[in-house]
Amino acid sequence: MIFGEMVSVFIGLILTFASMCLFVSTLTEALSSLVKLRSLTLVGGLKSLLNDQALGDLAKDVLNHGAVSSRSPSNKASQCWYYFKRPSYIEPKQFASALVDVLQDPVKFKGAPVTLQGAIDKVGDPQLKTLFQGIYDRVNGKLQDFHQEIAEWFDASMDRISGVYKRNMQIITFIIALALAGWMNVDAIYLAKYLWANPEIVTKAPILAPGEQAPAALDKLEKAGFPIGWEAPGDKNTKIAMEKVTVDGWKWLGWFLTAIATLFGAPFWFDMLQRFVQLRGTGPAPAAKPGG
Repeated sequence: MIFGEMVSVFIGLILTFASMCLFVSTLTEALSSLVKLRSLTLVGGLKSLLNDQALGDLAKDVLNHGAVSSRSPSNKASQCWYYFKRPSYIEPKQFASALVDVLQDPVKFKGAPVTLQGAIDKVGDPQLKTLFQGIYDRVNGKLQDFHQEIAEWFDASMDRISGVYKRNMQIITFIIALALAGWMNVDAIYLAKYLWANPEIVTKAPILAPGEQAPAALDKLEKAGFPIGWEAPGDKNTKIAMEKVTVDGWKWLGWFLTAIATLFGAPFWFDMLQRFVQLRGTGPAPAAKPGG
């Protein structure tokens, strides 16, 4: 029945995409942790927020503050510290405390006591000076309210930085997925054609769980007869034999579609898998009997 074949094809594709998602997410998280992408994005956002791209003024002083980091670098090892020890998250209230302390740092004023208004007057960046002055005026100079406004400003900025991080992670995920699809020859187009001609293969496929080990999941599908990899499936009774693979435009498109599908994430595909398995169990509605 065409209905059953279609459902089998979709289940087979979903199993493959879910397995790919598990593998790609493992590699993506490992790479992100290795290069400290979250921390790198946070520090980059902080430099933009405080107009300190060279990391030599406000951004540097805030990162060195004890409320943000319990350990500060020595002058000689500052660059190494910022790479390996930079924070991956800053609490908005801690940022506000650090910024106010930095603005009123007695070292900058040669040990003389300074008011918050006096500190704002000494801010060199005109954009930040206008921002801090506006906040100071709105709260009528109340230090606690100034802290709160700065914390809210930082929190709103972190939402944008989180968006940048998510976009970067999506780009990395897509690149890794595309490379993995090419390396393992996970061609969505050919897979769909193959499963359409051999829907019985799906019945041999293992039941995957969200906690499945990524390499093992793909290995199970390959052993079940799925056309994954550069070798032909071992079952000689299939209706289509795997042709000798050539890297043509269609194959690149198949890899591309696999990489796109991986961006949806494993939870999405596991949820889809459950729905299609239930659909296959239900089957199409029986036709009404004549005269019924």
